[in-house]
Amino acid sequence: MEIDAVTVTKLIRKYEKLLPSMIQCVQNSFLNDELKTAYIELLNDRIGKIRNS
Repeated sequence: MEIDAVTVTKLIRKYEKLLPSMIQCVQNSFLNDELKTAYIELLNDRIGKIRNS
């Protein structure tokens, strides 16, 4: 089963719009600064991989 290109594009845009909110949520969390940095890098890396696929 394949997902059509329009659906994929909509999902990518949705995640890109949510990224600032996700980063803000991590920054407001009780994680220590090292884990916050690592988690934000992971989010950015994953969004980057989605954009380039």
